[in-house]
Amino acid sequence: MHRWLTGELAVERITVKIRDLPERLKGCRITQLSDFHYDGVRLSDWLLQAAIAASNAADPDLVVLTGDYVTDEPEWIHSLVPWLKQLNSKSGVYAVLGNHDNHRRRSARKITQALSRAGIRVLANEIAYPFGTDFPLVGLADYWTPGFKPAPVMEQLDPALPRIVLAPILIVLSNCDGGA
Repeated sequence: MHRWLTGELAVERITVKIRDLPERLKGCRITQLSDFHYDGVRLSDWLLQAAIAASNAADPDLVVLTGDYVTDEPEWIHSLVPWLKQLNSKSGVYAVLGNHDNHRRRSARKITQALSRAGIRVLANEIAYPFGTDFPLVGLADYWTPGFKPAPVMEQLDPALPRIVLAPILIVLSNCDGGA
């Protein structure tokens, strides 16, 4: 694939002030990668390699992947996973599925299994604690699936507790200074 078909790598660095964040987590770095659409056409290997290198160079405390690993056919996940296994993080790699990961029958299951075998924890309406119980990571099912049920998950957490919520295409940092 030529560069003009996929464009250049876009890296954005933002600082988010989170009220009541435990002191030990100040300066914590989280890398997010999303919308791979890996299908042999849309994402070139050179751009994927550059994105992984940029993530690793950031020396992240956590890597989060927010869906759309494939475009349509779930079998492409087996070509993408060896790349994703190269991601480095102090506290692990976590993922949620996107709408494209649910296009075909059994796609979600195949993609979840492949990511899990690579050591990537897939969250679907689940809570994980990579930083400890005082700063949870919530992964929601894709909004467009019948499994999208955030209320029961969120009700498990103290509303005053800061947290990261992963939803495909969207990361919401709740209890942040300035909104959200």
